[in-house]
Amino acid sequence: MQVRKEEAPLNLFSFEPWFAGNVQRVTVFVPDPFVSEEDIAGYLKKYGILHGTGTKEQDWEGVWTGKRTYWISLFRDVRSPDGLSHPPGYFGIGSETGSLVYPGQPITCRRCWQFGHYARECKCKRCARCGLQTHAEKDCVQCFFCGEYGHVYRAC
Repeated sequence: MQVRKEEAPLNLFSFEPWFAGNVQRVTVFVPDPFVSEEDIAGYLKKYGILHGTGTKEQDWEGVWTGKRTYWISLFRDVRSPDGLSHPPGYFGIGSETGSLVYPGQPITCRRCWQFGHYARECKCKRCARCGLQTHAEKDCVQCFFCGEYGHVYRAC
């Protein structure tokens, strides 16, 4: 095939294997059982192509552990050192916070959700709830219900 790659009809195609190191088995932990499969899948689809649906992990007695397993082909990202678009290790869906792990995952700060450092080394004043750099998470006044600023969920 290498010898004839410049000849028609092969010269009309570009071949790139989707399995070349970017398919990952991602384990997602969201402790709230009412967070839907669609919400988690929607979050993961921002970072790659999902292969099938999530599988609920169960313990030896058949009780769900709060973890789901997904297979995902990560999108390419030229800005990333390894060329792949990595989902952060911590994320928010509504008022719930989840975490995910997979082989080759870059270290992620659980305070600012940025790559390259841990929370104990974080110098960033960025809210982990809404993502703004104007305040810390403990001072956030964004409502989880309506998304507006100036009040919290209890006052909505």
